[in-house]
Amino acid sequence: MRVLMLVSEKKQKHIDTAGLVTLAERDGIFIDVVSGELLPRFKDNHYDVIIQKLTDYAAQSFLGDESSANVIGFFQKFVLSQPETCVIIDPLCYSEILLDRSKTAEKLKRCTRQIKGWNIFVPTTVTLHSSAELDSFHERLEEYRMNLPVLCKPVLAHGAESAHQMDIICTPSGIPSISPPIIIQEFIEHDAFLIKIFVIGQFFFTCLRPSIRNNIQDLSVDGSIHFDSHSISKPNSSSPLNEVGAHLRSGSILSNTIVKTMVDAVRQEFSLQLFGIDAIVRSGTKDVFMVDINHFPGYSGMRDFHRHMIDMIASNTRKKEVSKI
Repeated sequence: MRVLMLVSEKKQKHIDTAGLVTLAERDGIFIDVVSGELLPRFKDNHYDVIIQKLTDYAAQSFLGDESSANVIGFFQKFVLSQPETCVIIDPLCYSEILLDRSKTAEKLKRCTRQIKGWNIFVPTTVTLHSSAELDSFHERLEEYRMNLPVLCKPVLAHGAESAHQMDIICTPSGIPSISPPIIIQEFIEHDAFLIKIFVIGQFFFTCLRPSIRNNIQDLSVDGSIHFDSHSISKPNSSSPLNEVGAHLRSGSILSNTIVKTMVDAVRQEFSLQLFGIDAIVRSGTKDVFMVDINHFPGYSGMRDFHRHMIDMIASNTRKKEVSKI
């Protein structure tokens, strides 16, 4: 079996693709690991399976970067040149939806569920497309029954450092600090921990990470709190917004039944097999909120990652699910 995996050099190191290639060969699966810009060197090859993580290229293409647009264009033509039996895992037309936080939030609304006394929700979300809409900020909050504080995120979710620059608006004086296009989400106190759900095909794995603590208003400057989301929820994050040790809890927060319900709903709605869900639980309740979806995440902390990837590849070829861009 021939497999093409398109991932950046940085991600190749992060997920140890060299180890994946070695293990896969024992199962008769031969994987070419390539970064997007080097794909033309493989233009004459034919594959049984193609796996792509071209999110950043797609985002940069959207922002007008010509070289990234060329990578995306070549990939789309390359896929069309492959045999009809070639399985495309997470076609670009599905994964690139996650570039837009507004579109992601709309699709997540169709993933809400109730099961075993738990409510699976998404935060109330409002999109502001331009600075002119800041004048109606309060009216929009009232329309959606949202109160301060609220969390403001750029609409663009990947491809630029600005995609991870966020603000919590605590008082009206903080409104001038935000720059649309953004989404505004209700800020939900969740006891300073985040539930990470990593999905590979039918397998999922959960772990806890640090997150924003309750009662954060005391940290605001001129009515807002600015932060980089990458500094908040890494395993060793120690931001002033974190609460030391809050994520080091014993036992599971959500049962496998609850997590599987969330995973199945997202998998069906987004048509993805390699993804991550970020979820929080409102303090003192059984209300769990899905706050973010990521395509082909880092899978940090997952045991036997390579084996689960190989099993997913083999499962797809057995099912012969053909999915073209």
